[in-house]
Amino acid sequence: MTLKPIRIISKNLDENGGGEEAILLSPITRMFHEPGYKFYILAIMGWKVPIDVDSIKAELQRKMLKHPRFSSLQVMDEFSHDGKGEMRWVPTTVNIDDHIILPQIAHNIMDDADKLVEQYISNLSTTTIDMSKPLWDFHVLNMKTSQAEATCIFRFHHSLGDGVALISFLLSCFRTTSDPTSLPTIPVSSSKDKSNLSISNSRNKILSLLWKYLVKLWLFIKLLFNTIIDLFLITFGSRAATTFVGKVVSQTTLIFSNVAGPLEQVSLAGHPLTFLAPTCSGLLTEGLMDHACRVVVMPSPQLTFVVAVDEGLLIPDPNQLGDDFVDSFMLIKEAALTKLRTNTDV
Repeated sequence: MTLKPIRIISKNLDENGGGEEAILLSPITRMFHEPGYKFYILAIMGWKVPIDVDSIKAELQRKMLKHPRFSSLQVMDEFSHDGKGEMRWVPTTVNIDDHIILPQIAHNIMDDADKLVEQYISNLSTTTIDMSKPLWDFHVLNMKTSQAEATCIFRFHHSLGDGVALISFLLSCFRTTSDPTSLPTIPVSSSKDKSNLSISNSRNKILSLLWKYLVKLWLFIKLLFNTIIDLFLITFGSRAATTFVGKVVSQTTLIFSNVAGPLEQVSLAGHPLTFLAPTCSGLLTEGLMDHACRVVVMPSPQLTFVVAVDEGLLIPDPNQLGDDFVDSFMLIKEAALTKLRTNTDV
């Protein structure tokens, strides 16, 4: 992606003489705009009811646009021709209609709605967002599938933040279904006396422990990786860091990540959530990406995951691959529960 120079001033003045300073992008954020990168985070959401577009639009207008990164452009300043230019966050006026996408997908009752939605998301992963507006959009598919009455895809450019931060910010727009004034509860690690364990709560205990260690492992890997990238950025610049990241990721066979979902049923603008499946596109990898999220849907919690496969891979049936992942997760769960029961009996 080639960024054309845009002349900006150090402060954006309003009619009263006030203003906000155009803030520089961080080095690692700037890296996501190097040539060849089109890295986006996608939050795929299923709903129990059809989407009322006006109510969703009003909710996004009220909550999302308060965040500076969702209401700012990312532009190159006027010094870019001599190689000394910087990219900056420049506040702008956001037209919410430019970000709400309502695709018209022609289908009839004989069509497989699941495949149509899957194909739409796959095609979306090959496109980019126009740099002339803040780098996010919200796609509404009011089409009933086997999983939901409607599906939405919230797409963010990775320069807006990392996956955990962006999904957490998205969840802050939700409210619990039982109490529309309460924010969702995100799971946190806690210690419990082993004497209080019982077989009745062993499943919840093992799920919490698994989630706790997965989160800790991910945070450690993220810290280590970001530290290495920061060193490359400081020492060699963004181009060298981009090359390094590309080589590491392109040699990676499997990337697994997860984000914490809410502990209770949640809704957005009166729309109860059925599932939340985060993923990403544009990563320079020739392997697999597996992203998981735990969401409470009565009568019990469920783990939803997305498997993203590079088009160059020789995988004839990605759906079968997804089924194999489910079988593997179930084997892991049963083995962990068996070990916990054994320890409890002792």
